[in-house]
Amino acid sequence: MFRRAAAEQSGEHELLRAEQGGQLDDPQQRVIKAISATTTWERWDALKPDGTVNEEKMAGSGENMVSFNHYAFGSVGEFYYQYILGIRPEKPGFAKLHFAPYPDERLGGVSGSYLSVAGKIESAWRYEPDGCHIRLATPVEAVVLLPDGRSENVPAGTYEWTVKRP
Repeated sequence: MFRRAAAEQSGEHELLRAEQGGQLDDPQQRVIKAISATTTWERWDALKPDGTVNEEKMAGSGENMVSFNHYAFGSVGEFYYQYILGIRPEKPGFAKLHFAPYPDERLGGVSGSYLSVAGKIESAWRYEPDGCHIRLATPVEAVVLLPDGRSENVPAGTYEWTVKRP
């Protein structure tokens, strides 16, 4: 997780794209995305097609390990919130928000929210023919850094921007 954050902060976006948890050539990620799971699973086959939990033992270990919110993989969730959605605290306790999403056209669009002690923060972006549409709903003042280099400070509220493709 820290390697991902360091790569993003240093501008090594292509390295991140190659490592990002949303790689669709990974069977686990394909299954999880196909059923719109909201957590990261320990096993890609944790849920059977009929909706029941896979109770079969894992090959080689003799154990049945099924977690629908696996911490080791789920720690990547912090990366999703802080970088893909762009939700980070500017001040402790989200007294002020730092909003800097990193859209990736291959994802098409994302949306998510974070319930901070200051209130619910919502972020969404999606690619359309005219560019990337970014939306923020914040209960507190925010420093906004957009992918095209624009920056602004905004009070609590709901905002939308369109960023042209490079």
